[in-house]
Amino acid sequence: MSSDPAQVAREREKLRRTVLILAPVLILGGIAILLFLERMPLPLRLLTGIGDIIVGLVLLVLLKQKYFDK
Repeated sequence: MSSDPAQVAREREKLRRTVLILAPVLILGGIAILLFLERMPLPLRLLTGIGDIIVGLVLLVLLKQKYFDK
């Protein structure tokens, strides 16, 4: 990893933007799995949907703690 401050700042901003996009997509995907995917067995649907929602929320908490600490 480079020690150039400008490059580090760009990489951090890229990572922040990626997490900011990925978290809501995971949450919405988990809700869609829970509500609309009827062909999947219920226990597997619950596990997958709730798991996606939890991971999305954890990413949002991580993003808040790491990037909005000012």
